[in-house]
Amino acid sequence: MKPKFGIKIKPESTRVSNPNSAEVTPEKSGEIGDIIKLLRPHQWTKNLFCLAGVIFGVG
Repeated sequence: MKPKFGIKIKPESTRVSNPNSAEVTPEKSGEIGDIIKLLRPHQWTKNLFCLAGVIFGVG
C-alpha cells in the first residue's frame, strides 16, 4: 500500500527512542505533486463562480 501525502512510516526495526510511537518522515519524491493535488486547482473555476454569486448577491 502506497503512503498518502508523501509520508512514510519507518518500519519497527529502525525505531530507536520509543517503540510505542510511530516516527513519520516526509518522502521527498513527488512531494510537490502531492501539494498541488491538495490545492485542487481543477475546482478553482467553480469556486470563483460561487464566490461571484455571493459577492454580487449581497449588493
